[in-house]
Amino acid sequence: MPPNHRRRGALGCLAAATSILLALGTPASADINPGGINENGQYLATPAPQNSDALSPTMKKAEGDVLVFVKFKGQGAYEQTQPDEVLHNKQEPVKKQGEATSIKEQVENQARQAAQDSGAEIRYTVHNTMRGAALHGDAEKIRSLAARDDVERITPIVAKKSMNAYSDIDSKAVQAWAESTGYTGKGVKIAVVDSGIDYTHTDFGGPGTKEAYEKAKTLTDLPDAGSGLIDRSKVVGGIDLVGDDYNALDAGSTPKPDNNPLDCRPEGYGTGGHGTHVAGTAAGYGVNADGSTFRGDYSKLTENDLKNMKIGPGSAPEAQLLSIRVFGMPGQLKRGDAGARPCPRPQ
Repeated sequence: MPPNHRRRGALGCLAAATSILLALGTPASADINPGGINENGQYLATPAPQNSDALSPTMKKAEGDVLVFVKFKGQGAYEQTQPDEVLHNKQEPVKKQGEATSIKEQVENQARQAAQDSGAEIRYTVHNTMRGAALHGDAEKIRSLAARDDVERITPIVAKKSMNAYSDIDSKAVQAWAESTGYTGKGVKIAVVDSGIDYTHTDFGGPGTKEAYEKAKTLTDLPDAGSGLIDRSKVVGGIDLVGDDYNALDAGSTPKPDNNPLDCRPEGYGTGGHGTHVAGTAAGYGVNADGSTFRGDYSKLTENDLKNMKIGPGSAPEAQLLSIRVFGMPGQLKRGDAGARPCPRPQ
C-alpha cells in the first residue's frame, strides 16, 4: 500500500476511535435535568466538586442559622412550556397544566433531596418563573449544596423593612422633579377620601410628637395655622364624615361627623392609618434621617439622597391635601355613609 494511503487509513482509524471514546467517556452537559429521574419518578442530582460560582458573595461569608434561596438549573414552567409567540406577547398563553405540574413535582423532589443533603428545612418552593426553594438551616451545610449539579445559585434571603423612597425612584418621580419643567405638584390640590390624615406627622410638616397628636385628637375642627399642630400650607382643609365611634356592623350606630379629619393610629402612637399612608405617598414632604421634615429643593435630590431619608417624599411633594375621612379604624364602609370599628382615643 502506498505511504499516503497508509497515512489516510491510520488517520481514519484514529478519528473513529476518538469518536467512540468521546461518546463513551464524555459526560452529558447539564441541562434542565442534569441528574436524571429514577424509577420512582424522583429527581436525583449527580454529586460534583463544590462550585464556588454557585455561591453568592454573601453566602460565602454566611455563618450559623440562615434562610436562603437555592435556585435550581432549568427554565421556569412558564418559559419552558409556552411558545415564543406567547413569551413575546403576540398570543394568549396556551394550556400546559400537565407539563407545569410535572415541573412542579420535579422541583419539589429536588427541594426535598437538597433539604435532606443539608439537614435544612423547606420553607417553600417555586417553579413558574424560576425553579428553586427557600431553605432554613446551617450555612456551612447549605453551602455544600453547591456541589450538586442541579444547583445554579445559592443566595441568603435578606430581611427587608418597609421603605417608600424607592417608589420615587421606580416611578421616575425624582427625574421629573429635576427636569426644567419641575413637576412637583405645586398648585395642585389632592383630596384623599380615606381614613383621614395624621397632619401632626412630620411628613406633612407637623411637629411629629405624641403630645401634638393627643392634643389634636381632642379637637372638633381642623387646627389653625398658629396652633403648632399642623402645616396649613400642606393640609388645607377637610372633614370627618363618620366620627371615631361609628361602626358599620352595628345597626344602631350613628355617624357623628365633625370638621377634624385626623386619622387614627390603629396600633398606638407612631403608626398611621391607611389615609395617612396614601396621603404621604401622594404628597408628603418627606422625612429626613433625623426625623425632621424635609424642606429642601426637590430638584436637587438624588437617588442616594432618597435612600438615606427616613421617609421618601410623595410623588407630588409640593401639592396640597384635602382630607375627607370616611373610615375610622380600618374596617367597614356602608353605602351612603361611612364607618369602621371605634378609633381608640389617646390615654
